[in-house]
Amino acid sequence: MWRGQIVPFFITQVDTETVKLKITEWLEEKFKQEPEYFLVDVKVQGKVLAVFIEGDNGIAIEKCVAFSRHLSTHLEGEALLGSNYILEVSSPGTENPFKLLRQYKKYIGKDVNVVKFDGVRLDGVLRDADEMKVTLETQVKVKGKPNEVKMHEIPLTEIKSTKPNLNF
Repeated sequence: MWRGQIVPFFITQVDTETVKLKITEWLEEKFKQEPEYFLVDVKVQGKVLAVFIEGDNGIAIEKCVAFSRHLSTHLEGEALLGSNYILEVSSPGTENPFKLLRQYKKYIGKDVNVVKFDGVRLDGVLRDADEMKVTLETQVKVKGKPNEVKMHEIPLTEIKSTKPNLNF
């Protein structure tokens, strides 16, 4: 994660949605030039403005720095924010759940962890994703036999969270 300059600033509850909309607008303008990148989320927590950006093939720290500078220029130019804020631009990392279909598509063929609203947790390989559902391949261990492969079609409406699994 790259932390931008510390600039004096305070966001009120009323301003939060405006800030998110402006950040989205400024980045969408930049993404037209670099369509492999996309905005995942904007979070405002106290003085911290956290912007999560992903790339179809990942995102390098240098790109985060470039997007941070782009946003800083706009934030300072429009004086949208007061003073004393911290701008953080990073990838969502592995600790944040997927929010967009594009993230699911990026992880097709990779290990993920799916937690459903009913509490069921599934670890497996993401095989497909569309606007309605994901398809997950899991391995079921059967004593004395080879692992059994099971396919699960899970409606997105039943998914509480999906995160990448890191296999070391």
